[in-house]
Amino acid sequence: MKEIGSRLPIFLYKNNKMISRYPATERIWGIIHINSFEPNVWIDIDEEKWFLWSLQTLFKKTIFPNVLHYLENENVEYADSIMSSKNVYLSSTIIIAENVLYSYSIKDGSSNVFNSVMVGNSSENIYFSHGILRSFNIFYSKFIDNCNNVWFSTNLTNCSHCIDCKDLEHKSYCINNIEYSKEEYELKKKEILDDKNAYFQRFLNLDKLWKNKWSENVQGSFVLKSQDVSGGLLSYQVIKWNNVVGTGGSGENENMYDVVSAGSISNDGFYGAVSTWGNSTHVYNCMNITWSSNIYYSVYLSNCSFCLWCIGLKNKSYCILNKQYTREEWYQKVNEIFKTMEVSGILGKFFPGIMNPYYFKDTMAYLIDDSFTKEEIEQEGYLWRDDVMKADIPSNADVISNKDLQHYQGYDMNGKWSINPIILKKVIQDEKGNMYRIIPMELQFLQKHELPLPEIHRLDRIKLGFRS
Repeated sequence: MKEIGSRLPIFLYKNNKMISRYPATERIWGIIHINSFEPNVWIDIDEEKWFLWSLQTLFKKTIFPNVLHYLENENVEYADSIMSSKNVYLSSTIIIAENVLYSYSIKDGSSNVFNSVMVGNSSENIYFSHGILRSFNIFYSKFIDNCNNVWFSTNLTNCSHCIDCKDLEHKSYCINNIEYSKEEYELKKKEILDDKNAYFQRFLNLDKLWKNKWSENVQGSFVLKSQDVSGGLLSYQVIKWNNVVGTGGSGENENMYDVVSAGSISNDGFYGAVSTWGNSTHVYNCMNITWSSNIYYSVYLSNCSFCLWCIGLKNKSYCILNKQYTREEWYQKVNEIFKTMEVSGILGKFFPGIMNPYYFKDTMAYLIDDSFTKEEIEQEGYLWRDDVMKADIPSNADVISNKDLQHYQGYDMNGKWSINPIILKKVIQDEKGNMYRIIPMELQFLQKHELPLPEIHRLDRIKLGFRS
């Protein structure tokens, strides 16, 4: 999973005056705005060179899009790996969703999702929660399916109006797994929710045991409605998968290995895919591929088939290194290439570290497992970043400590929770020195649901979806 996960960045950088998924390194020749991206580079195969030398050459000659967006989107300029979505900000892997902030892997018609990981199946109003399916009004909770109005709870199914509960099914109006009348529940709920200062700590204290429900022969954490899965994490509706993270979606998802963030209707036969969605069949060692089939060692294709070592093509077939061949020529050359690779023992291996343009610490691989050392990562050819990523804060910015947030929020004279909109003009610094801001859409959601201001940086909020 190290090779695959290191291809999915969780940071967005400022590069060439644009927000970009690529840091400024010599491994990327240049970037261009996604709306202007058109691949216009191709090269011939050099049979005397190492098998990936030609692809590496093509990679260095390509000017990549600053972020990855598929199909029609609206107001997603500050987000990456987006398809058919609207109003997405500083988030990644958002598929058919709306109003998403500081989140990862939000899919299938979900909306109003903040600070969350793996939310799908038309879920709505989700805040600081992870592993949420078919649910609405879920706050500070984990591993919830087909529920509503849930707070500080884990591993609930078909439940409603629950607080501080775990491992329940078909229950309503429960607190600490004790069922109350609606009237009793509402009184106790008010007492609990009035203590805003305790919200974040309640979340940190949630049960860390992730259940695998409605599944057969699965290993991993929160693998739902699945069969024969080994090494799964936050995945659902998958069959015969190994080493999968954040995968799954509506429909069949079968026969996949070493996959991050893939999964949608009619997927079959992935190996080594990253952020691949929709109608893809027999995709091997690829990244960011959609609506494609029979693709090998390629990057960022759309609606293509039978392409080897290609970058950025759309609606193409029978290409090698972005060069067009006849069907007969393509099969002959590919068979020869694969035979040579098989003899040398490199057929099926993922892209090597020296072709990875991301800092390893800024990727999904390090997010899941931060035990890797600088020495072992650099020895395998990956980039390592020693310096700490800091936000580009203007020198005249009004910076406040997260310990002072109580001065900007509280109950008014009428007993109603309120946040002073002046917070929109402040920069908040957490205890690690990281800085973040509150934006209008976020403030509106917090006010509507009477939630306190977040106390930690947005990236730490996402990390909690994998490590807490």
